[in-house]
Amino acid sequence: WHGHLLSIFSLEDFLQRLSEIRDLYQDACETGEGFEAMRSNLAAHPFQNPWHQSSFTHMKVLADEAASIRTSPLLRWLLRSPPKAPIQQAPPPGASLGTTIAQAPMNTTVDLKRRPS
Repeated sequence: WHGHLLSIFSLEDFLQRLSEIRDLYQDACETGEGFEAMRSNLAAHPFQNPWHQSSFTHMKVLADEAASIRTSPLLRWLLRSPPKAPIQQAPPPGASLGTTIAQAPMNTTVDLKRRPS
């Protein structure tokens, strides 16, 4: 490996990877888990490794896995739209904020930033 060109990066890519390497080093120093835990984590998650340069094959596998996850019925169920909240009416002109809050049901939210028109 000595004396052979391994990778070519644009300046932006290099600086991004350098920043991620510094973050990993800082985390390993601060967490107390050390560099062995960091190496194990990066081995388990190679796409998070800033030293790792993905090949086309790796990226295709990752894209195929992402596509299969997107079509998962379980994921569709988890990401379904939550029910819409009922529309809250603005307090009548001249009503005080204290009166509006006191009259509001307990399960209702009051928009304190909205001003009466």
